[in-house]
Amino acid sequence: MKSKTTWNDEYKGIGFEIQKFTLCDKDAWAFYLYIPLDALPEDIRERFWLPPQKNDTSRRIHYDYYAESLISDIEWHCGCTYYEKFGMDGEPRAVKIGCDYQHYWDEGHTYSVDYVEMDAKRAIDSFLELVPNMMRRCQWDGRYVPSDQGVMRGEAFYSKEGLEASEKWSREWKEKQDSTKALSSQSK
Repeated sequence: MKSKTTWNDEYKGIGFEIQKFTLCDKDAWAFYLYIPLDALPEDIRERFWLPPQKNDTSRRIHYDYYAESLISDIEWHCGCTYYEKFGMDGEPRAVKIGCDYQHYWDEGHTYSVDYVEMDAKRAIDSFLELVPNMMRRCQWDGRYVPSDQGVMRGEAFYSKEGLEASEKWSREWKEKQDSTKALSSQSK
């Protein structure tokens, strides 16, 4: 039986996934970025929705992601090696793009989830340099808003409205907790 461990997180509003699996009885690693097309500026959005290419001999579909500079110029570990589309028939569109650590020059190297996470975050940083006007997903309400209409708190992005709502909720929760403690200590 084959096993795979998957970690998912978000960094600067971009979702990413890390996978560890077994390949030829050795640990293998990969990471992927999830890019929602609705968050991309309209003038470059379709550059991420690549047309399918068909291999005449195997009839398999593939995508020439290496030919699109907005994908290939991201700081991948040894280049982009994965591309997948999501969102057909009117659903929100997204692409999953990533790389692996199964290259000849990876032989003899030991990787960890922390190391691969650092690489994934570096890839996200380089992607955001390539697409600085990408809208970001608010950690509070999930909406996509322009970067200049929000703030980073740690590694999380919040719209200005989302941050205000989050802070208000935190204050109300703390007041409720304090009130509950006060009532509890009075009844003793």
